Amino acid sequence: MPIKHPLPYELLLFDADGTLRRTLVEGQPCPNDHGEWELMHNVREVLALYPESQLGIVSNQGGVGLGYLTKGKAWGLFNSLAHAMAPGRRVEAYMCPHRPDAACVCR
Repeated sequence: MPIKHPLPYELLLFDADGTLRRTLVEGQPCPNDHGEWELMHNVREVLALYPESQLGIVSNQGGVGLGYLTKGKAWGLFNSLAHAMAPGRRVEAYMCPHRPDAACVCR
């Protein structure tokens, strides 16, 4: 099915897991390391329809708070995702690194 031309947007924000990337580890909601994810179908094609829009990733990364991965590893995974989803474009990222049960203002 062809992708229709979208309306212009100044800023597009996307959740990382389940929207931009899919985890390859059965039963794991988000990747904890490189090689544990792949880009979702048509992400690049859809984002190419918005060449003037600023792109952003916003995501809860409770695995940091739970000790499954470090903040540095989480940022590295976001960096890899940004490059994969929109090569050559600037992509801002924001993450909540707190435990899923934390009462933080990030979530």
